Amino acid sequence: MDILTQIQFLTVPRWLRNLVVVVTTALVFLCFYMFYAALSPSDTDVNWMEAGAYMTGIVFPITLAIIFIAGVQTGVGSIQHKTDRFLTYTLPSILKNIPEQSAHFEEFKISEDFESAPISNEADIKISHTKTHCYADYHILFKHPDGYDLDLPIRTEINVKRVNLCIYIDPAHVAKLMGGHLSDKGFEEKMTDFLYDSFKSTIFGAQVKTSVREKNKEANDAKQKIEEGYQFNDTLFKRQIGDKNYMAIVAHTRISEDMLWHSAETLYFSQDLMFMLRAIAYEAPEIFRVNKA
Repeated sequence: MDILTQIQFLTVPRWLRNLVVVVTTALVFLCFYMFYAALSPSDTDVNWMEAGAYMTGIVFPITLAIIFIAGVQTGVGSIQHKTDRFLTYTLPSILKNIPEQSAHFEEFKISEDFESAPISNEADIKISHTKTHCYADYHILFKHPDGYDLDLPIRTEINVKRVNLCIYIDPAHVAKLMGGHLSDKGFEEKMTDFLYDSFKSTIFGAQVKTSVREKNKEANDAKQKIEEGYQFNDTLFKRQIGDKNYMAIVAHTRISEDMLWHSAETLYFSQDLMFMLRAIAYEAPEIFRVNKA
């Protein structure tokens, strides 16, 4: 791994960024004061111009370097920090866009900037996450275009180069949709078939597809296999979140190891997941419908 890649993987905590701003501001004002004192009439023997130049040229960069070296996060700590930030801010900020927005058309005028349409429907997201843990649970709550409420519970697990996605399903609710009971013989197998058939269009579109990309490496042409999409497990998994039992559809995909640092990769993954979850929720909304007592 080259030095540029190692630098890219550094994480600067918010407190350190704030401290650098404060110290930089203080040093700049101090330098300005010294130069001002040097240009002002004075009976003292202090060479303020020399002191200001010394402060600016030597002390200033050394001070900032010491602060960064003392506080910057590297290695495992940096990855955990980036994972926490992604799970608790970046991803949910994108998943809020799962509900379809009502169309709002404005006449295009070449001489004016286009004003974005007003937000008509955003999801409310509840998060359960423990700091430095590589996963988070979400309840994504929003209204279906027909007016009823949907609750799409999921878990996202980020393991550096791999992402696992769990889509939680309420088995008792699905049993009612199937016209059966949880105690029926072979219910889990029937439920699996029912769910995968309900989401068959989305799952087919989201499954892994392999393409070949030309890659020039060290002046030699090489072909690189690129896999995009999710692999869905054939069976459901039992999960308990809080005091509620779920069955989970589990899928996984590979991501680049610098996804958490590469803005384009981060946005691509988050928006791709958002579109897939939107398709799942809209393909079979009755599975996630909230039954109000």
